[in-house]
Amino acid sequence: MLLLLAGALLVGTSLALTFLSGEELGEFSLPVTVAQGQEQRVEVELDPSMSPLAVFFDYEVEAEAGLRTLVAAQARVLDPGGEMVVSKSLDITQTRKQRRSLITRVFGGDRSGSKTFETFEVEQKGRFAFVFVPGSGAERLEAASWRLRRNVTRPPTWLLLTGIALVLLGALAQRFLP
Repeated sequence: MLLLLAGALLVGTSLALTFLSGEELGEFSLPVTVAQGQEQRVEVELDPSMSPLAVFFDYEVEAEAGLRTLVAAQARVLDPGGEMVVSKSLDITQTRKQRRSLITRVFGGDRSGSKTFETFEVEQKGRFAFVFVPGSGAERLEAASWRLRRNVTRPPTWLLLTGIALVLLGALAQRFLP
């Protein structure tokens, strides 16, 4: 039981550092009438004193029964000179658990979510571009925004891995030891 508790504490600390540390810089909405392949860009003034900067992509989608990947997209961050800082594929999904949950059916919580996009160092002052290019399923996107947190604390990888290992060991010990 003690292993489970210690593991949960380490995992919780890691998640809290990831999502709650730093200071909210702002949320920047994208137009909701987005066509497949149409680039949506938001520019934000950043400087090195904001490092590290955590970037989240928040969304709301029209849910459909039986679908898992609702919207496929490309997202990237460009520095003031137009050079790529980060580029990723985003699959906006809905899990089976979200579709079947009584809470999501009653309150409609299966339509929105957030993805941790990236945490990076701001190396120069200037206007950074946050670019979103929806692919298949773009018509299901009802709302989208970039959310930024400045001066975040990056949890060490060992913290999360140790926490997961302790939870697993604790669960095994509960199951196999008297």
